[in-house]
Amino acid sequence: ALQSENALLTKDYPAAISAAREALSDHPDHARLRRLLGESFLRSAPTSGFTERDQIAAVAHLRRSVELDPGERWTRLMLAIASSSSGDLEEARRQHLEAIRLDPGAPAPREYYAFFLETSGRTAEALQAYEVALLVPGARFAYERFNALREEERKRRARAP
Repeated sequence: ALQSENALLTKDYPAAISAAREALSDHPDHARLRRLLGESFLRSAPTSGFTERDQIAAVAHLRRSVELDPGERWTRLMLAIASSSSGDLEEARRQHLEAIRLDPGAPAPREYYAFFLETSGRTAEALQAYEVALLVPGARFAYERFNALREEERKRRARAP
């Protein structure tokens, strides 16, 4: 698990995947290894030519990790992101909300939920969610996205007849 996690942290996704797979052969019900493998597939997407097979694997490993450790917020968040990227928006929404419920004081679940709403075209809800995320100390990107989205809305209204 540590080898996979270290490789994930250094963005060596093939090594992270390999280490997690190797360890899972001995420990198939290890929730953290399942999360690391699913997250490695997910994070490698922009650089690896993320295939439908990779998407399916990411969701499957993350879903299994949630089954094994249902109270782990980060896994829920990764499953929400993976579900969204695979087009399962209802599952993504459910997992985002569960991640927030599990750790209401953490900024990441709130920010990523707002971003999910934004990319789903639900601008008014996204603006509200970003506002809430801004109330949580440690928010990393909510301020920039909130302002950019507000500016886009202002320009859209200015163009409307």
